[in-house]
Amino acid sequence: LTQLLSTASNGDTVHLSSGVPIIEGVVHMKRAVTIEGDGPGTVVSVEGLVVSATGGSCTLRRLHLTAGEGCLESVVHMVGYQLELDDCEISGGLIGLVVAHNAKVRAVNCRFVGAGYAGICVDVGSLELVHCSIIQPQVLWVRENLTKLKWCSRHSGWC
Repeated sequence: LTQLLSTASNGDTVHLSSGVPIIEGVVHMKRAVTIEGDGPGTVVSVEGLVVSATGGSCTLRRLHLTAGEGCLESVVHMVGYQLELDDCEISGGLIGLVVAHNAKVRAVNCRFVGAGYAGICVDVGSLELVHCSIIQPQVLWVRENLTKLKWCSRHSGWC
């Protein structure tokens, strides 16, 4: 993935297929790029994926990001950047999604499933959920009152 992203230009889309090798560690985003699965449910195994960036925003679309064996932390850890999750599922890990260091995340039609502690943790950042669900456990953890949250859903209230 790092090699694909290094050759991508602003506005490019990087396509991933199911069975992509495990993605480990930090993915530094230097450009506004969309990472898209080849179809709904494209499964990508990750081990503590940390997305950090210096410019633009990133979109993850039609991906099922799941904790690989030995992933004891978050599946996606967003640091100081803008991320759009569109039609994604994030499963496993202690926490499915961590929003930190003033990151801005917007999730549309996403599911956060089967985390050990919390589906989503917001630690000084901004989070908008549109038609999303947090399942097993139904936990949204917010650390700081500087966090901005917006919940728009067919379901009533917060999980």
